[in-house]
Amino acid sequence: MDLGFDVPQPHRLVGHAEAFKAYDHAEVFISDGSIQLSLHPETQLELQINCSELDRQLSSLAQVCNPSFPLISTLEELKIWGDGRLSFSHWGDDVGGSQWLELLDPFTALKNLYLTDKVA
Repeated sequence: MDLGFDVPQPHRLVGHAEAFKAYDHAEVFISDGSIQLSLHPETQLELQINCSELDRQLSSLAQVCNPSFPLISTLEELKIWGDGRLSFSHWGDDVGGSQWLELLDPFTALKNLYLTDKVA
């Protein structure tokens, strides 16, 4: 329930591993019970946060994708999509544009942003 958390060790690990420097695109998958960040192409790195409310999903992922996470700032392509079975109420009015901006802000090198119909 606490949205304030710190993950410095994974950031340091990923920042120093050569295999992780080859990433050029990422996907964010939103489902009813979680949000998942996957980095591609060669070595796939996935991070899943289990939470059912979209506003908490976005806030939690934004904290992980903060500017100190070295991989995020170099990605050139991002796809955000949701589970096709999600109800319209999951996308609710309680999620503001500022939460989306907080999530997208660290992706400073993006050239392509893909959104599925439901997300857009």
